Amino acid sequence: MRTLPSPHHFQLSITMSQLPNLELLSTEDRVIQAIQAIKSNASLTQRQAAHRYDIHESTLRNRRAGKASRRDTQPNRSKLQRHEEEAIIQYIRKLDARGFAPTLNYVREMANQLLATRSGGQVGENWTYRLVRRRPEIKSQVTRQRDHQRVLCSDPDIIRPWFNLVHNVKAKYGILDEDVYNFNKTSF
Repeated sequence: MRTLPSPHHFQLSITMSQLPNLELLSTEDRVIQAIQAIKSNASLTQRQAAHRYDIHESTLRNRRAGKASRRDTQPNRSKLQRHEEEAIIQYIRKLDARGFAPTLNYVREMANQLLATRSGGQVGENWTYRLVRRRPEIKSQVTRQRDHQRVLCSDPDIIRPWFNLVHNVKAKYGILDEDVYNFNKTSF
């Protein structure tokens, strides 16, 4: 004789089957979904939601209290302030738009110059590597890859973006054609 599952067991299996595949979601996405589940289901406790969404209960408690995730906060021991770091990022973008991507040492020197204006010391030796890892919009480029790209520049389709970039920079900054010189022709 078969027995029917208890109503509590049946409800739990439906709820668990409705959950998305948690392995595909990041921790932060699981936290957001757990908070939404608690808001939509008054009988769901914080502990149950943390267990269902495979997150720490303290993490869930902190997010519900309004505490930002560690990923979204300024590092505790950061020498540069957020606006200084943003200024460096903007300057890197401007240099890159002109075709002069700065090296890691150059970026480090920029940060040290900013710190020197307020007697803040110097950034650490690995600061630039951590900046690149922390800020996905800038990426470090290895010199060897640039040299390989120079070899490929015999193809007009590869060269054309460079000339488009030069044209755009001339238009943006109002550079006239008579102010552009070909150094190869003038024996510079």
